[in-house]
Amino acid sequence: MNYLRLLHILRKQRQNLLLAVGVTLMLTSCGIDRNIKKGEKYLSLGEYYDAATQFKTAYQRTSPKDRHQRGELSLKMAECYERISSSQRAIAAYRNAIRYKLDNGETHKRLADNLMKEGSYAEAVKEYRIALDSMPNNQLIAQELQAASIAASVKERGSKYIVKRMDVFNSRRQDYSPMLSVINTNSFTLLLHGMKPKVMK
Repeated sequence: MNYLRLLHILRKQRQNLLLAVGVTLMLTSCGIDRNIKKGEKYLSLGEYYDAATQFKTAYQRTSPKDRHQRGELSLKMAECYERISSSQRAIAAYRNAIRYKLDNGETHKRLADNLMKEGSYAEAVKEYRIALDSMPNNQLIAQELQAASIAASVKERGSKYIVKRMDVFNSRRQDYSPMLSVINTNSFTLLLHGMKPKVMK
């Protein structure tokens, strides 16, 4: 009698557990779709930071077994990060897409471009070579490969120019506005807090 009662309780618990797991999976998948739709909306509006946030949330909620979905989300995140000039995050997202086997020549080219921005010239050369193997007739990739090959030596040589920070131009209010005039002179407009606008030549 006790044995039958115990079996009945276990069956009820198993049913409740399966129901809870099913509801959780449904709610999670709805959340992923909602995040992807929001991300696509933000992407179409040009709000790349918000789109990247939505795609990242969807990526984190997606099961690691769903490699294709995670790869597609990685590509979308990489595009958003590239648009907001967040090269390190774009590099990580492109590498995830490559890991999930959703890569092509363009993916490797974009990864190499971001590696160049970060100063990782040797890795960029490798990625440009992979991209050039995929698209052998692309002259732009061939030129970028050549540039990446010599970039480290050019950086070591340095530059004739010295760039210094000028606190007058670098204020917190973003009120500096350079302008190139037609007569080969640079004009700077500067508006400081509490000052009248004036033009410096």
